[in-house]
Amino acid sequence: MTVSNIIENTVKLSFSAEESDAISDIALDYEQGVVSVMFRKDQDKVYFYDASDTGVLDCFEEASKDTEQFSMGRIFHHYVKEGELTSLN
Repeated sequence: MTVSNIIENTVKLSFSAEESDAISDIALDYEQGVVSVMFRKDQDKVYFYDASDTGVLDCFEEASKDTEQFSMGRIFHHYVKEGELTSLN
């Protein structure tokens, strides 16, 4: 996994195919509470989600440190299903 600071208060997490089957990149914008996701099967498109709680962003960042134990796709799906991430597209 690669972690990059894009701009102040925004972190980009990049995953290899071995680290995440579904997600190639996640950008966490802590200032605006936005999660940007690029899925492996369609890397030309970026999906934007509003996080109802910045704790969601913290969870992604912490889970990304141990992709053998945590699935980024499952975490993402959980937050969408629970309504804690709502689509901005």
